[in-house]
This record gives sequence, structure tokens and C-alpha cells, in this order.
Amino acid sequence: MNLAKKYKQLFEGKIRSNDAILLKEALNLSSVKSQLLALSKKYPGYANGLADYMDSGIPEDAYRDIQGGNKATAEKFYNLAVAIVHNVDPTFDVSDGKPFAPGDPNEPKGFDTESEAFEKIGFFEGKGRSNDAALLTEALARGLKPLLTIGTTITKNDGEDALLDLSDKFDRIDDEYAGEIASWLDMAIELMQDGYAGDATKKLKEFNKACKDVLRGKPIKSAFA
Repeated sequence: MNLAKKYKQLFEGKIRSNDAILLKEALNLSSVKSQLLALSKKYPGYANGLADYMDSGIPEDAYRDIQGGNKATAEKFYNLAVAIVHNVDPTFDVSDGKPFAPGDPNEPKGFDTESEAFEKIGFFEGKGRSNDAALLTEALARGLKPLLTIGTTITKNDGEDALLDLSDKFDRIDDEYAGEIASWLDMAIELMQDGYAGDATKKLKEFNKACKDVLRGKPIKSAFA
């Protein structure tokens, strides 16, 4: 069955509307991919901003790191991107923020739930400074990537020992860039040990975001900068 026929059946309700495989196939269609990448190029920084917003749930993250960025342009960029994806998947939309179990068929598809598919075609790809890219390449070669993957999801509920263990592993890489990334984790641990649970949770979320940004190739700063 070709993709066009699959989507005809999708419109007619003959197959599951939450079929993520179809979306991943559709995003690789030259027309869809080229439109999304062209949109990202036309609105520089807003694709990364959208990814940040999907990660944090904070609307201002969609434009706060963009020079001259603003809410109206961020919303326009988002609506145009959704319209492009709607051409191949009419069920696509932003998540409504409701909690869903992993794999729940009722969870709406959006840029957050299908982020890997958009990352694969380069939609969220960041343009870091060349020296940052070199530092990141070197750090990844030293074993940073597995730590970043853990760092994207680790929380206070994993326990202080797990946080300290991850911090020690960052230290053992003995790399300046790894130290900048871990600074967010180290600050969270200090806050937790000093009894500031709320502040520690906030700092850990910033560490999660920093790890996701680095995995996307986006430069970050130290928590102490």
C-alpha cells in the first residue's frame, strides 16, 4: 500500500489515526520535508524555540532566546508548521497537556510527542558557534552522549545518590564543556542538600533542558555564567 493510499484511508477512518509510523514516513516526503525546512530557514531560531517550548511547557521559551523574538511571530511560525503537517496528517496538533500513559492511543500527536521524527529531518537542528561544535564533538567522543541521555529525564525522585553518581560521571570525562553542562546538575544537588526542594526541582528541569539542547547541537552556558 503506498503512502497516498494510506492517507486516503486515514481520512476515511479505516486505519488508526494515531499511527506514528505514517507521520514519520510522511515527513520524509520531499515536499513536506522541504516545506518544513524552508519555513525553519525563513523564521531563524523559531524551530529551536518551538522545541524548547515543547520540552518546558513555558510559552516564553518559544522566542526568548531569539534576537527580536516575540510571541506573535512564534505563534505564526507554529501555525504555519502545523498547517504543513496537516497536509499529510490531519490528526496532528499540539498536545493538550493532559497526562497520558506511554503509548496511550488517545494521546494527540504533536511536536512534543513526535519530536524524534522532526529531529530526524533536521527541523529542530540548531546552529551553534563553531567552537561549541568542536567542544561538543570532543566531549561526545569521550562518552558524554549516554550521560546526556540520562540527564534528559533524571529527576529528584531518582534520589540523591543517583544525582551524585551522574555528577561524578560528568566529572570523570574531564572536559570543560561537560563541566558546563553538569553545572546545572551540581547546583540542583547543592540546593537539595541545603533544603531548598522547590529550587532544586526547578534547577533539575533546567539541567534536563540543557541536556536536550546539547543533544540537538544547541550551545548552552554554565549555570554559573
